[in-house]
Amino acid sequence: MPHKPVVKSSATTTKVRMVFDASAKPNPLARSVNECMYKGPPLQPLLWDILIRARMAPNLLIGDIQQAFLQVGLKPEDRDAFRFVFELIDGTEEQFRFTRIPFGAEASPFLLGATLQHHYDNQPQENHTDTLLTLTENTYVDNLMKAGDSVEELKEFKHEATTIMEEGKFPVHKWESNVHSLESADMPDPGKILGLTWHKQDDVLEIQVPERDNGQRITKKSILSHLAGIYHPLGIISPTVVEGKHIYREACDENQNWDSEVSTVLAKDWLKWTRQLRNVRIPRSVIRGCRKVKAVHLHLFADASNLACSAMTIAVVEHDTGTVKGFLTSKSRICKTHLTLDQLIAVVMDNERHLNNRPLTYIESDGGEPQVLTPNTILWGDDSHILEDREQDESEVTKMQRRLNAARQHAWNRWHKEYIHSLMESHRIVKERQSIGLILGKDGVVRGVVLRHKGHEIERPIQLVCPLEIRSSEVEEPKAPTPEVEEKQERPPRRAAEKAKERIRHWLADED
Repeated sequence: MPHKPVVKSSATTTKVRMVFDASAKPNPLARSVNECMYKGPPLQPLLWDILIRARMAPNLLIGDIQQAFLQVGLKPEDRDAFRFVFELIDGTEEQFRFTRIPFGAEASPFLLGATLQHHYDNQPQENHTDTLLTLTENTYVDNLMKAGDSVEELKEFKHEATTIMEEGKFPVHKWESNVHSLESADMPDPGKILGLTWHKQDDVLEIQVPERDNGQRITKKSILSHLAGIYHPLGIISPTVVEGKHIYREACDENQNWDSEVSTVLAKDWLKWTRQLRNVRIPRSVIRGCRKVKAVHLHLFADASNLACSAMTIAVVEHDTGTVKGFLTSKSRICKTHLTLDQLIAVVMDNERHLNNRPLTYIESDGGEPQVLTPNTILWGDDSHILEDREQDESEVTKMQRRLNAARQHAWNRWHKEYIHSLMESHRIVKERQSIGLILGKDGVVRGVVLRHKGHEIERPIQLVCPLEIRSSEVEEPKAPTPEVEEKQERPPRRAAEKAKERIRHWLADED
């Protein structure tokens, strides 16, 4: 495999890194190493998910696995497939074999991810449960990340993650955070979060726009190269970039060669668009300054024009002192805006299908639920309301009828037990004190409750109280009544019970 040096003068440790080209071929008819290699399934979490989680907490801590690929060894029987030629000082060439995973092979990310996941699975689940879950969800290749509300939470994660990774011979270094006490020594500011520039002191993210060479010819190649240099995985400047994409599409419609200059009109539009581009800074944390978060709402907006269609998401955070709004993500696309009636009907039906297949209840993260409860499940007994149009005999129709009845009954039971109860739960109620007290009898059994409502208390028997599924952060254990309070809390005997006791005494007297 041929190799070349990649020089990064801004790096703090390794300024020159060797990158091997496993896609190289000795001749056009030969196969490369990557073509003969199984890539493996993707094990890395989505980059978009990690960046969104990084913005939903006031504090952030990131780390880097030192020489991650070189920590995973190759079996001796597989090393012959990874050879490279090295030129010695005297001019002779020597062949060497890799004993570690090379950086640049097609299967290297999968092998590293599978090794890390195997190491996480072998850890005792009763210890470091939260840390293992964070490592599984927020490890992207050789980068670790943890977002937290408190500094102590990040300190605990840093200690536990370092211990877990060192057990697998994966040392972690280059810790960076907006909390200075958690950082490694001599870390530069600004830093990087998965390719985005992070100004840690101000805790802001910056989307950098490459500068255009004034003497460069404006061709389709130069336009596409400039657009590809704008890295914004969250789509922060997507509404601005869509205009540049439109110029590139018009350049393609001119049917010019790849290196031929575009027309004068497009060249003027391109120069005008590039002059208005500026680096954009946004707050890294959406909930910065929010001490006690009550609820987080997502507001989605969509718009379309003759140029493109776009959508954006804004996070509205309710906390104890007010409301905070933050721009979360956006997406834009160059597309056709003139649709026929049939195409519009197809779009409406597709949206209807997606809306009716939305889950009505919470979905477990482990995926143990065999079928998700959706509106189509209640209406049709299945996630899809489109049935196959085919001929069926009477026996198949009878079986299908029984299956539909069973599915409809199952959906009704789940709707009654899960969905109705979920409507009774309110997630926005945050109480500073308990609004309910328990009245215990002499036998220690709960006989009634004391409800606090609008500044006064109401006593009710336990039979007339309907429990609501409202979660509370503070749970007050029932206390046994003191002798002074027992007489006050004990309910007087009912009149019907007194009459029954009187009749029993008369009946016993007559028997004597």
